[in-house]
Amino acid sequence: MKKNSGFTFVELIVSILIFSITMTGVVLFSAHNNRSNLQSERKAQKAIIQEKTVEEFRNWLLQFSATRFDTIWNDHSTGDIIYADTNAVKKVASTVVLKSFIPDSSISPSASGSRMEMLVISRDISLNTTDSFNIIISKHR
Repeated sequence: MKKNSGFTFVELIVSILIFSITMTGVVLFSAHNNRSNLQSERKAQKAIIQEKTVEEFRNWLLQFSATRFDTIWNDHSTGDIIYADTNAVKKVASTVVLKSFIPDSSISPSASGSRMEMLVISRDISLNTTDSFNIIISKHR
């Protein structure tokens, strides 16, 4: 009898199948990992842009602190957009919306303890996600 060395055709097909299944798993894991990393990076960028928007809003408000605070208090109602900013490069839009008056709008904006609660909404256009948080603004005396 002749001794054959090497692999049979069936063994070769089975080994290719096992290799293909293993590589498919590796590629899928890698793609998921890359997608997660991208989403994490975008969330971090959005958080930085949100902080920048809040700081710009506060600076805008403080430029004419007394008049702008009073104007918002007297001329706007809850749900009004007070400030908006868009970062075209990062594709993030942030909006500051008047949420409520504290204690309420019937008192004078100059009264002690008069504050406004604002809702900061940031939308990532690339990922189609939206985040929001509240800030409270008081009149500087």
